[in-house]
Amino acid sequence: MVSCSALRASRCLRWRSLQQHPLLWNSAGPTPFAFHASTKTFSSTADPYKVLGVERNASAGDIKKAYKEKALRWHPDKHSDGLQEEAEKRFAEASNAYEILKDPQTRQEYDATGQVGGSGAGGFGHATGQPSQADVERIFREAFGHQILQQILQQQQQQMQQGCGGGPRRRPRGVLQTGMEIRIRPDVANIHRASRASNIDMDYDERRARYAGKIGTIAKVDPRDQSIKVRVMVSPGRADEVWFGAGAVWDPSGLEQDVEVQICPEVEKIHESSRETGIDTEHDRRRARCAGKIGTVVDVDRADHSVKVRVPVLPGRADEVWFGIGAVEPAPLQQAA
Repeated sequence: MVSCSALRASRCLRWRSLQQHPLLWNSAGPTPFAFHASTKTFSSTADPYKVLGVERNASAGDIKKAYKEKALRWHPDKHSDGLQEEAEKRFAEASNAYEILKDPQTRQEYDATGQVGGSGAGGFGHATGQPSQADVERIFREAFGHQILQQILQQQQQQMQQGCGGGPRRRPRGVLQTGMEIRIRPDVANIHRASRASNIDMDYDERRARYAGKIGTIAKVDPRDQSIKVRVMVSPGRADEVWFGAGAVWDPSGLEQDVEVQICPEVEKIHESSRETGIDTEHDRRRARCAGKIGTVVDVDRADHSVKVRVPVLPGRADEVWFGIGAVEPAPLQQAA
């Protein structure tokens, strides 16, 4: 049996080797989309529904979510050398399955004939039907989006560094500290109220409003007036820092089942958060119907920053639908009578 210390040492050595690899590391951190695609070919005859673990009547949204879970689980860079070949195989199979099922035409062709392209090939254009490195990169970009992938890689970097013995294991929930990742509330009115409560003037209200619902990192904390300076990424390699009242942000690590949340009242912001998270437009009308309502968390997917919420929509009737986490915030506490 391999000891925990030996496993940690193995992960640390692998992380250091990534830092030394010119294709995987630069001064800003890990380089996205630098996959170790296998040069071997794998069978393309596997049932794409079974590969992704979905039913044959699964919606496009369910298929996409299943692919993202598989892709993150079997990303080759997350596995030790002993499992590298297996990870590459699983990763390629998931890409091939998603390529078939995400397109209505190829999905219909597979459902009708059990193959795509008339030769048993997978969903790719080349003769083998196997995903090339370019295919894998394209599919991963399409599913996750650049900003979301950057966040995932940064989180993995922090986890690996902590596994090597550096840094604290976990901060107390709800306690705002420098370096902590937070969510800015999606409701602009709440942001401005928190700013006034911390005696912050209106000079930069437009900038604060621009970052409603976004992820940020606390750069400074001023306990004297309960204000925080938040760093928000606005484009790759470029960030903005602006002061908020502490009440304008919240700690997403506390988001879990049965927690009450309030849906953003702005429908445009709800849809924007859905697109950033990689959720398609299929259930936008249902999400819009929930704007401004209070619901209960049913499930949280931290891999793509999405949350399923049960929201009462009619007397005695509730709906369950996925939102981007940027479209929700903790429900206000009930005032005592």
